[in-house]
Amino acid sequence: MIVIGVDPGKITGIAFWCSPDAAARPWLQGGPWLLTEVPAYKAVKTIRMVMRSCVPTRIACERFVQGSGRRAMTHQPEAPELTGELRELARAYDCHFSLQLPGPAKKMAPNSVLKKIGAYLPTPDGHANDGARQVIRALALDHKPYFVELLGI
Repeated sequence: MIVIGVDPGKITGIAFWCSPDAAARPWLQGGPWLLTEVPAYKAVKTIRMVMRSCVPTRIACERFVQGSGRRAMTHQPEAPELTGELRELARAYDCHFSLQLPGPAKKMAPNSVLKKIGAYLPTPDGHANDGARQVIRALALDHKPYFVELLGI
């Protein structure tokens, strides 16, 4: 099983997680995680490169609220554009696509948890870590055995 977590935005955080029993892991060396941050215009190309060698089970994308004022979570036009592109990419590769709120994912997987499981990338804004949180949240919601094994609970 392969899950891709995405924090869409001007700088997009992407986390790739591959279960221990996955057949093809050519892009991983030394662990089940690959985390990166790329500009929005490179995000789909980056994900597609991985999907060519191994199709994921799920793409878990952070949901955003676009608008104005204090209640808006983002003002970035890249976020909805990228979300639409990812939804279409998931359709093309016949994998599950989900939108998830950032709050529950952050509560479930603070930086201390990410560091413990080897899914922490120190960056100025932590977008890659937010992508990893979306992977963890997706596993908790739909793939509990992997979630339990990953967190050691």
